Amino acid sequence: MNAPATPGEEQRPPGASDTPVGDSTRGPRFSKGDILQAVGAAAGTATVVYVIGGIVMWLRFRKAGLPADQAVALMERQQLLVIGLRLMVLPAALTGALAWVVMHRRSRRSVGLPKRARTVLKVTLAILALAFALMLPFSFASATWVLAAVLVLGYLRYERRPAGVEPARQPPRRDDTARRAPDRDAPAKRAGEARERLAAASSRLRERLARVRPLLPLQRRELRPASPLVATMLIVAVAAVVSLGRQFDQPVQLLDSTVRLQDRAQAINGVWISSDSDEVFVGVGDEIKAIPRSTVRDVTLGPPRERAPSPSILSRAFGGNRYAITPFDWWCNGERYSWREVGDLCRTQIEVVHAPGASVQRPDLAGDAVPVKLHCPDAAKRPCRGFLRLSSRNRYRLGPAALPKPITFRSRVRPVGTADTAEAGIAPGQSKVVCVPVDQGQRGLLRNTPPIEDPMALEVGSGKRPLPFHLTVSADELGRNVVRSERYFINVTRPGRPIEYWGECSTLRISCRAEARSRARDAVDCTITGARRLAGRLTVVIVSGSVRHARSTAQVDGTQLRVNPRVSRPLHVGVRYQAVALLERGGSARTFWDYFRARAAP
Repeated sequence: MNAPATPGEEQRPPGASDTPVGDSTRGPRFSKGDILQAVGAAAGTATVVYVIGGIVMWLRFRKAGLPADQAVALMERQQLLVIGLRLMVLPAALTGALAWVVMHRRSRRSVGLPKRARTVLKVTLAILALAFALMLPFSFASATWVLAAVLVLGYLRYERRPAGVEPARQPPRRDDTARRAPDRDAPAKRAGEARERLAAASSRLRERLARVRPLLPLQRRELRPASPLVATMLIVAVAAVVSLGRQFDQPVQLLDSTVRLQDRAQAINGVWISSDSDEVFVGVGDEIKAIPRSTVRDVTLGPPRERAPSPSILSRAFGGNRYAITPFDWWCNGERYSWREVGDLCRTQIEVVHAPGASVQRPDLAGDAVPVKLHCPDAAKRPCRGFLRLSSRNRYRLGPAALPKPITFRSRVRPVGTADTAEAGIAPGQSKVVCVPVDQGQRGLLRNTPPIEDPMALEVGSGKRPLPFHLTVSADELGRNVVRSERYFINVTRPGRPIEYWGECSTLRISCRAEARSRARDAVDCTITGARRLAGRLTVVIVSGSVRHARSTAQVDGTQLRVNPRVSRPLHVGVRYQAVALLERGGSARTFWDYFRARAAP
């Protein structure tokens, strides 16, 4: 039996070492085994980083539609190592900081604080952490951060238990088979035998684990803190999990590249893969092109292709703008803001202009295009650029055996009259009309084919049909960085009625000028111009409401025609007149018009 402690002598914890803490004869702090384990952990970490870089690039190439195996095989090892290291730095740093805070949360400074101050500090930190979590992108990648925190906190909590303490065992359940009826003895015996076999197998497993446990770094050592080696390995593991999880939600960050050849008229645009001493490898579409270095003039890399993260929980709960926060940026509706630009958050993005008192645009299909009026806010620091996408909410069948699907129109945000280039856009503070092109096949489906959801749509009414669409403005051509999204209606003329061309998006234009209170032959002078050759019978009518003031008929064959409609009612100053032209050719007819005002006679 142990002798009772004398007065003034402190009770030592069971299993404590007899060697004084300040004894100079104490062995080295790190043994050879610890050093060997550290070297092995460093080598293993480098291998993990390299493997993570390869897996990440494989996922990115696969999402981009390129041959992933061949693309990764062409990359150099240094590239994969740098990519893996860059991706794992942030998760490893955050999880390491979490581990350090948990292991040193009872430092002298925190212990010296008053209890009320410690409570206020804890509550404040908890509120800030909750607000930050609600602002994070709500996606699978965010769930991996939660898993990483749980793993780190669980391991540290396990290591902070006193040595020799094992979880309490549950008392064996009382066997009440003896109370059962005699006719149920056989099942009870079989159940008892199964429990005995299970207990024996569990005992053998514990014995084997007891033999292996001293060889693992998880072995608990008396009066020693949690193993830094195991904590480091765990941090690397959870950083790898977080890095891989981010690839399923975060942007596919592949570098855009432009390879210009010796012939200055040629250039190849695609995704950068790698290069060696003989060739340059670029992903174009779903193929990998090997370009000989001898034919390359120069190579331009960047910026990386990317898209916005998923909206946060707060954004989904309150609706409206879709926003989220990342460690280095703020995101709002698919646009990136730095921490210095938080004041302009969601205030610099392109807007859809609506008519006064209307919440939805309802323009007419202007022949070969759909007009969309957009506005670039004054707060924007650069011209508003992007891509327009109009997708019908109804589905249409493109052929007798075709599957029904929506009709989609696409266009760059390019105001009327500007070149279709990447630099095209709307200057800050301006509102411009963008014409989204519509080909003849799509226009024919909208006019002559009933949607799958409403087969009676063509049989009701005689005027124009408003067709529901979904309008999106995105920063990328694939429509992933959505800046604006809303409902949209397009008014389409019914079958048998002339196709209407009008406004800024019309490929056929009519321009008229007239002298008021005059019936001279040239009192009204109209010029009809087409982007393509015009051929057929052309009728020009000048009207004001339901009153006709002038009319003329002529044959046209060319890109321009000048006519002088015969005046039947004099025109007046200040009245807004409409010039309507009907072009008939064979069984088709097109209508286009414009508005003008008569000027006073000299």
